Amino acid sequence: MPPPASTKKLRSAAPALLPAPGWLFFWETLPLAPSEAKTPAALESLTLLSLESHAPLPADQLAHGWRLFAQPAKNAAPPSAPQKTANGETGDDSKPAKPPAPAAHLHASLLYYATARERLREAANGDYERAAFILPDFLLAPDTAPDLWHWLATPAALTAVRFASHTPLPTEIKSWPLPAGTGTLAARAATERTLREPLCHGKHAPTFVWQGATAAGVKTLLARWQDTTSNAIRTVAFPIADAWNADPRERAWLARERKTRANRRTLNHATIAGLGAWALLLVAGAVCFFLKRHADAEVVRQNERQAEVEAIQAKNDLIQRLDELQAIEESARPSFFDTLAVLNHLRPPDIYFEEVDTNTKTSPAQIQVVAAAADSQKITDYVKTLRQDKQFAAVTEPESKNVNGRTTYTFRVTVARLDVERESTAAVAEEIKSVLNEKTPAAAAAAAAKPAAPAAATPEK
Repeated sequence: MPPPASTKKLRSAAPALLPAPGWLFFWETLPLAPSEAKTPAALESLTLLSLESHAPLPADQLAHGWRLFAQPAKNAAPPSAPQKTANGETGDDSKPAKPPAPAAHLHASLLYYATARERLREAANGDYERAAFILPDFLLAPDTAPDLWHWLATPAALTAVRFASHTPLPTEIKSWPLPAGTGTLAARAATERTLREPLCHGKHAPTFVWQGATAAGVKTLLARWQDTTSNAIRTVAFPIADAWNADPRERAWLARERKTRANRRTLNHATIAGLGAWALLLVAGAVCFFLKRHADAEVVRQNERQAEVEAIQAKNDLIQRLDELQAIEESARPSFFDTLAVLNHLRPPDIYFEEVDTNTKTSPAQIQVVAAAADSQKITDYVKTLRQDKQFAAVTEPESKNVNGRTTYTFRVTVARLDVERESTAAVAEEIKSVLNEKTPAAAAAAAAKPAAPAAATPEK
């Protein structure tokens, strides 16, 4: 039977950064010469070598970490080497610090720290493997103003850190575990007042309360502190590349964890890329589907209206033909070639046309003919034949002309009408009328859907 919901403990999300209490660690600062290698492997070896010489416990029982601090400014006083104690409390206000090496010979400083592995696991309170990173609280101070004690209040410790004037490298660190019942801000403040006076002697010392941490992408950790003086939130950016070396957990475990996280990020990126590609394919498929449906519907719509379009096109063609025939009839002038054809049809074989010309400015049309024949009687008979034909309105008397012993006869023919076979305008009009009276498919469907009118009642006889 499961326990009641009220007593079931809900596990919180794994923290991005867990501040380890400073009182867990003993620490040491190593000045590095410019010629010394600064690679992570070289610094790790230097740390292990120093631990074998100074650590109170065997190296295989220790959890250690380190951080490299940059070279100080030229001609600035370098940090003094702090004195190391096993409980993490270093420095003595009554004794002056040892004189450091000249600044010209310093390139960087290595701060390393260590604690018993089991003590760190116990202090992590179940988050030893779950936390993304574990870092000592004294590496996360939000303020590095020189010659001041900075108090850092975390859930498990009160830590006081002091810095030199030229670098964020801590010169003194003092840390105390918080007794049971000091979880509230007021209880922490009372404990801090008790510890502050012997250390600060009434001088100003800012206090910062831990508010949590988040990861800003894959390159930076953001630690948040609240300033108890102004209640403002102060943020500390800690590079993740440095956090892997500063994390005091087992190096082999950290190497596997780093590789696992990198593989997980690669897998997440591949999954996101795959989901994005799948979504794009889905959208493209949907677009193609709807475009095909639209094209198919358009083809069906065009097929349904094809018969109606063809009927309208036929009507337009017939109307165009009617307009052309009406334009020909309204031109009011017979064709010259049609008239010439009729004149040739009525001309006897022994009469020859020397010249045929038309006067296009006269109406009805008038054609002047210059003909030649063996004798004038044949010309007279031809003119008589033209006068008797109703296609010509008038034919003038031929005028003879003798040129170099050759006689030609000139007369003019006025055309009335010509019996030339043409498409009748009336026939075309009838055809158009019959087509226009035909119903289009849409009109026929509308007529079929309309109810018929009732028949008129027939009176009984």
